[in-house]
Amino acid sequence: MEHPSQPKVLEKPRASVSSGSYVSTPTMSDGDNDGDDYPEGRWRAWCTVLGAWLIVCCSVGMTSAFGVYQDFYSQTWLSTMSASSISWIGGVQIFLELILGPLGGKLFDAGYIRTANIAGCLLFTFSMLMLSFIKPEQYYQVFLTQGVGMGAGIGILYVPASAVVSHHFRSRRALAMGLVDSGAAIGGIFLSIMLNNLLHGPTGFVWGTRITAAVILACFALGNVLISVPARPPRSPTPRATTLTDAPYVLTVLWAAAASLGMYFPAFYIQLFARRHGIDHTLAFYGLAVMNAASVLGRVVPNWLADRWGRLEVLAPCATLGGLVGFAMLGCTSPAGLVLFAILYGFFFGASVALYLPVIDALTAAGADKGCRMGMALVPVGVACLVGPPISGAILGSSYRWWQGVVFASVSRNL
Repeated sequence: MEHPSQPKVLEKPRASVSSGSYVSTPTMSDGDNDGDDYPEGRWRAWCTVLGAWLIVCCSVGMTSAFGVYQDFYSQTWLSTMSASSISWIGGVQIFLELILGPLGGKLFDAGYIRTANIAGCLLFTFSMLMLSFIKPEQYYQVFLTQGVGMGAGIGILYVPASAVVSHHFRSRRALAMGLVDSGAAIGGIFLSIMLNNLLHGPTGFVWGTRITAAVILACFALGNVLISVPARPPRSPTPRATTLTDAPYVLTVLWAAAASLGMYFPAFYIQLFARRHGIDHTLAFYGLAVMNAASVLGRVVPNWLADRWGRLEVLAPCATLGGLVGFAMLGCTSPAGLVLFAILYGFFFGASVALYLPVIDALTAAGADKGCRMGMALVPVGVACLVGPPISGAILGSSYRWWQGVVFASVSRNL
């Protein structure tokens, strides 16, 4: 764990090797002899943060906005399907985002960061465009394009886009990664607002989806231009092996998997919950946006504190409070209650998500394959995110027994 008060020691460049590939650890560049925080330069560092932020905003942000589709499909486009069946689409999307983390991590370690980003962006955009050609009640076509296609695109780009900033920072690494991860929340805000107005307005599903895909493609293009991929140093003759069995790493991953079973329940169902409890449809539409807005602060402020107090020391209380706040969803049947719940849950949800990879980074020894460790840490979380929303939907049932779904989600977060 890094602390600003500790003296900075100049170290020689190191690299790790795995299956013929290697990844550099943050080191001093020739022009960084004054102990600066930016090994590749300040301008490249912050441009990379902005580029990665744009990519995460429009890809992972779509999973944060899936509650719009859950509501729209339940009411209109897939009205013959149960809530549990529809939630499988969002669950598979998140599952592939995380389960393909080892692939993205391997590409990251091998130096194919830009290739992975471009390939993932193109697959995501193409799949979203194909979604616009699907007719109503064609569940499996929606499942394949939105769940599988878009989810696979996110899975390929997520680790390379998120982890590339770690090469550009030293003491502010958790803050930089938190800023990038805030893109998921801000993407959830503007995508949920835009999709609600397009899907429920005169534009409709077909052209609303196509317009959204065009906006996302433009952001992807700009993001890939802004990202600076650091040059790789010469191979180290004594690389450090990468292990996945050390106790702190394993326990952190197991906790994350258990918490993820119920973590996305409010995000998937808050809009439908509000509409079924008689809250004005305009406020119901903006409930998810409010949650994502609060998540922005949750993804930045705790990460800023983590660079000073310790990453795991900040993650633990935020995750616990998030699980406790989850029970309050049962009381948000009024406009004021809905907004208050969305703000509190969004903040702690964002903190729990954004601090996870920085904690894995802190638990990774210098010289180990960081991309591999991060990618494998996402696999159990991906499995939990796959089965969690459908289990919640099945517990809700056709009569929407909300208390059962809320209890399941909140208890699983505090296991």
